[in-house]
Amino acid sequence: MTYLVTYLVTYRFQIFGAIVVWITGCFVGRKLSAIVLKICENKDLDITFSRFFASATRIAVVGAALVIALPKLGIQITPFVAALGALGLGTGLGAEFAAQGLLSN
Repeated sequence: MTYLVTYLVTYRFQIFGAIVVWITGCFVGRKLSAIVLKICENKDLDITFSRFFASATRIAVVGAALVIALPKLGIQITPFVAALGALGLGTGLGAEFAAQGLLSN
């Protein structure tokens, strides 16, 4: 229990900053999502695509806020981000090579 109290007293400003960044990211994500949804509806885009784009925007903004907030708490996310990048690259290359076999016929 004393370790928890010591941690909270020592890192209270970093914890407060991380919470502020995360709440701001959620707020901005919600507003941008509404703006994207309105733009898509004004362009007469299908409602399924409109909601997909709005949700993707919100997830991207909240995810970016989380990536900014977690290091403030002392949680290193660099290996996780690198693994996601490698996974995306592997998926992209795998899809490209799979499509080459289909297109060669």
